[in-house]
Amino acid sequence: VESIGGRRYAYVVVDDFSRYTWVNFIKEKSVTFGVFKDLCT
Repeated sequence: VESIGGRRYAYVVVDDFSRYTWVNFIKEKSVTFGVFKDLCT
């Protein structure tokens, strides 16, 4: 199911130590590495 903004996927990252969770909604699976890289910096 696509959102109003055209986002189709949810990319979820969970910190094992603190259980802090980041959720990013993305249009294509191919951008997951870029989103991960942005989270790390």
